[in-house]
Amino acid sequence: MSHAWLRRVLTHALLPPRLVRSIMVLTQRQQSILYFAGLTFDPFEVMCGLKQGGPLSGYLYVVCVAPFLFALSRVDGVLHVSGFCDDWAAHIVGLRPVRHVVVLICEFEHASGQSINRTKTAFVPSRALLPNELRTLRQCWEGAKVTDNQRYLGTPFGHNVGIGDFIEDCQARFEARIREFRNARLSFTMRILAVNVFMFPLFSYICRIVILPESVVRSVVNSAVRFVTPVTFAKPVLLHHMRRVFKMSIALRHFKLDNVAAVLATALRLEARGSINERMKQTWREDRNDIAESGVFRPLSHVAEAYSFFQAKVGSSPEQSVGAHVNVHGRRDTTSSVHRSLYEKLLGIDATEAETYIEQRMSVIGFHAEPLLANLKRCPSTVPNGHRIIFLRFCFNELPTTRRRHFLNHGSVQPCAFCGEAHGDDIHHWHECERLRDAFASIYGQAVVRKLLSPNGVMMQCEMSGNEIAMLMAWIHAIWKCRNVITHGDPFFDFGDFCTHLRSIVEDPWIHGLVATTTRRERRAARVQPPEEVAHGYIFYSDGASRSREFEERLGSCGALLIKDGGVAGRWAEFIGDVTNNYAEYTGVIRCLERAATLPREAIVFRVDSMLVANQLGGTWACRSTDLRPLYEKAVRLLQMLQQNRENAGEIRVQHVYREFNRDADGLANEAIDSYDRSIHTNGIVVDDRWTLSDD
Repeated sequence: MSHAWLRRVLTHALLPPRLVRSIMVLTQRQQSILYFAGLTFDPFEVMCGLKQGGPLSGYLYVVCVAPFLFALSRVDGVLHVSGFCDDWAAHIVGLRPVRHVVVLICEFEHASGQSINRTKTAFVPSRALLPNELRTLRQCWEGAKVTDNQRYLGTPFGHNVGIGDFIEDCQARFEARIREFRNARLSFTMRILAVNVFMFPLFSYICRIVILPESVVRSVVNSAVRFVTPVTFAKPVLLHHMRRVFKMSIALRHFKLDNVAAVLATALRLEARGSINERMKQTWREDRNDIAESGVFRPLSHVAEAYSFFQAKVGSSPEQSVGAHVNVHGRRDTTSSVHRSLYEKLLGIDATEAETYIEQRMSVIGFHAEPLLANLKRCPSTVPNGHRIIFLRFCFNELPTTRRRHFLNHGSVQPCAFCGEAHGDDIHHWHECERLRDAFASIYGQAVVRKLLSPNGVMMQCEMSGNEIAMLMAWIHAIWKCRNVITHGDPFFDFGDFCTHLRSIVEDPWIHGLVATTTRRERRAARVQPPEEVAHGYIFYSDGASRSREFEERLGSCGALLIKDGGVAGRWAEFIGDVTNNYAEYTGVIRCLERAATLPREAIVFRVDSMLVANQLGGTWACRSTDLRPLYEKAVRLLQMLQQNRENAGEIRVQHVYREFNRDADGLANEAIDSYDRSIHTNGIVVDDRWTLSDD
């Protein structure tokens, strides 16, 4: 590359002369000397210049090639131009623009001192060229290389490109990654995490532009399921909906639905940005009803296939699901957010298939799915995933007992590992096993045994509390662990030793996870304390609210309440607009401070349920948010003025209270949002400004 051209481009970009000289020094081969801790090391050469791998080489290539790409995009017949460092591509319609492109290339080479690699340049037509067309092309571009399958930045292009060209490398890397992880000692949840994070993303780029064939999807999903669990008859539909149905903290990604959502998200974003011209949009609309064969790569046909799949599955169009108007520059409207929204919509519809499968499996063994699913929704969040997974396999008879293995033609049925009953190694024998019932009673008591250790109890066919669900799941997990110990030749010495081992599995928080003691809601209820009484003076309660939906502006409001001698002396409800919850909280406090300046000289307490506002105005926390800083400074200024004007009049302070004791102010804030109508109140609305009862 010509250094003179580089200096010319940088100077034309109005860079400071010193910066231009510094950049030019980096492009020269020079010796460098390292000084460190007072020591001087021998001179050495650093890779420099504009060759690939040198410092700034990528950026400088972009700077130098940008004028050429800009001029190329303005040529008639050139629809789209893209470039990455020293690689560039142009979408040209017809052969006539090729002559103008050749002239432009010659001008650029003469001006910049650079040279286009003409032998490496390839022409990729959208169809096979006729002999006269090929002859015309080679008259414009001597020795033009014409191909029907060319890779650009790793993506194949050409009319002869098939889907196999896209997925062969991905499948090979996917299988290699599974072999790499297969021998690792990973738990069930860690294997699901490995698939979601390290394996499925290998297809992420391809899945944005191609709907993978069913055979490929089936092969990938089956390989992933075999990696996650050794149970050969495990159903992927249960793994996909473990989070939604069994309330686990993780679930296997639905590969097919993720593929459809990714293609649609990419298409919708391109359409919103204007990157799809009208001719391509028309082709897209026509292809929705005329899907091309999967063996030929036609991007718009894959978009049409994804569109038709989504409509058939959901019953509405993707545009309706993510919003009619896509705000390209909004922070909440990124490709990932559109992708996530479409995926969650598809997954929610697909969850009915999981529930249907559960109903079928439960009916086969003579139970009902409705009470089971209802109890699972009440399962405490503190129950570990290990307990939930064993219970899931227990419900569907997927624990590999010898009776189950005999059913699958793998050996003979063994006696019960606990009581020795012949042909008793079966999960349906556990609630009848006397030794297990006695051990359960020694830990939880006879009353719990009578309710839980019955066919209806272990299959959750009756209404159960969260603590009972946690006990049952922990108990089944403990039984399975103890059975494994016994069947591997390490029997327990006596009944006491057996019960001790069971108890350790159920209650040991370090080895087998936490047992459910209280839920998060119960722990919070125990922590909540009412605020202290205020004998004399005024009490202000304020709260802020902010509701948001994807692709829509936020709706923010504040509410405030004035209390005097135990009665309501005033209230305020105001709609603010597109603001955050913290912004609304501060606005509510400021309204209270402004009203407090007009009150008689008495003690005043400002109560808020926002820990952030209370600690910042109390001086415990600093306010560093640029959005909140003006409101914070205004609130502090009003608070200081109030304290100066009411010296010796009583205490003035900001106090934090739990939201259970701030319901009235919260209700006023929500009333302001509910009363707001965009078509009527264009500049906001004050729903209730009756600060004194005399104004009513």
